[in-house]
Amino acid sequence: MRCSSTLRLGWARSTGVRRLASRDQWTERVKDLVAADKAVATRHADEHAARIYRHKDYTPVEEAFPTLGQSKWVNSDAAVDALLPPPESQPEKPFNLRVAILGPPNSGKSSLMNALVTSRVSAVSGMPGTTSTWVRGVTTVHDTQIVFYDTPGIVLPAFATNKRRAVPYAFLRTDAFKPSQVKSGGGPPALWTRLAWESLMEVDVCVLCHAVGLGFLEKEHVELFQEVSTRCTSRRIPLILALTKCDKLAVDKQRSGAGRRASSANDSSNMATLKKEMYFALRGAIESIKPFSPTAVFETSVRTFQGVIPLKDHLARHASPGPWEFFRTQSTDLLPPEVATQIADEVFCCLLPGKIALSCVKKIVGWTVRTFPDGRPSQLSIHIEVFFERPTNMYTFFTHRRAIHESLQLKLTRQFKRDVRVSFQEFITPRPFARPV
Repeated sequence: MRCSSTLRLGWARSTGVRRLASRDQWTERVKDLVAADKAVATRHADEHAARIYRHKDYTPVEEAFPTLGQSKWVNSDAAVDALLPPPESQPEKPFNLRVAILGPPNSGKSSLMNALVTSRVSAVSGMPGTTSTWVRGVTTVHDTQIVFYDTPGIVLPAFATNKRRAVPYAFLRTDAFKPSQVKSGGGPPALWTRLAWESLMEVDVCVLCHAVGLGFLEKEHVELFQEVSTRCTSRRIPLILALTKCDKLAVDKQRSGAGRRASSANDSSNMATLKKEMYFALRGAIESIKPFSPTAVFETSVRTFQGVIPLKDHLARHASPGPWEFFRTQSTDLLPPEVATQIADEVFCCLLPGKIALSCVKKIVGWTVRTFPDGRPSQLSIHIEVFFERPTNMYTFFTHRRAIHESLQLKLTRQFKRDVRVSFQEFITPRPFARPV
């Protein structure tokens, strides 16, 4: 018995030693594989940087699009006539209309315009401040061409310092704007609000967006409605109210006892009834605003496409005779690199923290089209330079780099209907500079 127990003990010890040895070998093997993968990734990054910056193996975006960066706003009649589509591409009796889409930040303006033009034109994200300048979208209905102006969110001066409701100006990459200056009319929110008001000088109809997901009106919404109505009345512009995000009408369970009871009882009928009551209360609050008299009200939802077609048909009735500004197949006046920049802004705002997404600056420097031997385009290679203010922002970007890369390539492939390959090159620039506004 003693001998057998000694043998079993020796066998157990030898087995444990072998297991420890095999585990150590496996750990060393995993470390070697990880090191090899890092070495391969580093070598590929070095080769890519050498190919781009040393050998210049790409087509500069300025060479692919010579008019990129030039002003789209011309004053001379000859220049305007040169930009218009030729008469043979227009109907016998063309009609045109310009529409400005206004609203507070994160009210669904960009999503509504993308749905109206049935194309991904403007960047869409849940972060206020994604749209920082005018973005024009174009749709053609029979003989009528409608040009939409997607504008930045309006932040009234009285509410510009409210951190919960205002655009996060502190995240923008600039030292020129301080909270004290925002009170006196400075800062990015004031600039974006000024751009929104200036769009009323260019349009024939104004569409005011308001998200009904909150289920109630806040004080700044009431004052914004009154201000927009006053400006449209002074310029004799028809005002249309678009209630967006109708599929996201939320019940505030903390404020409503009925909401808590319906949620606890899991009674869908009571919840639906409560949502209807909140919606009717919201409509009543909007109708009680004075002065505010929209010519029409539309309930829209981009997800379900509710109310989008009726809104487009109603806008077409306001069109006046005149030549088209764009071709029938155009959906925007942006060049492909500018559309790609909008999509990149959308991906960055969706996958990165707001502080980093709004502070970094993206610049497309390479736009190379690879072709088949017979001349057919096969692949589009886009090289993007990303500038960060701090090393910590770059490290955060590295942790999300793969997801950003895959999402951006997928969206660009769907947008341009060809195989798209995207590459990044990151830089740290200590000197601050603002986003273009």
